Amino acid sequence: MELPILESGKHSVLSAELNTGIVLNTNFSQHIGNEDVFHIFETYNLAMEFVEKKLTESSNYEFNIYNSKGEYLLTRDKNGKR
Repeated sequence: MELPILESGKHSVLSAELNTGIVLNTNFSQHIGNEDVFHIFETYNLAMEFVEKKLTESSNYEFNIYNSKGEYLLTRDKNGKR
């Protein structure tokens, strides 16, 4: 699974099950092959809004956020940022 190539300023979010670390596809089902796994956002703030909304829907998610260069920025789950 490769990080997406993004335009400058965009961010990607990868989701996983908190308890198992199993990567989820963009439909929040377990990733089992050649499926999209990265959510793409125009800005960091939009990515964080998405993450916060999803955490209100389920506390069993964790999210990794990457910048347009593919650099890891942070992980966010029900316990906060890591």
